[in-house]
Amino acid sequence: MGEDVQSVSNEVGYSTASIYAWRRKYIQKGAAALTTSSNERSRGKLTAGEPASSKELDELKAKVQDMQLEIDILKQTIDILKKTQASTRLR
Repeated sequence: MGEDVQSVSNEVGYSTASIYAWRRKYIQKGAAALTTSSNERSRGKLTAGEPASSKELDELKAKVQDMQLEIDILKQTIDILKKTQASTRLR
């Protein structure tokens, strides 16, 4: 909190317009307004009765593993940043 939109935009790689739009949605309708839209959810969705192939399942499992690794790395980064900020405040 407290960072200017341009800094956040540069850091995360999204336009300032997108960040302002998300902020406006959040203020008006809360966190639920920021969830994926129905259009985005329907992309790539399997139709009823269409079984996923073994190859598709393997690809999905690999993606889940990659995403979990990314999450773990991000959590560690946050912990390091928190410790760095705390030690900076103590000086």
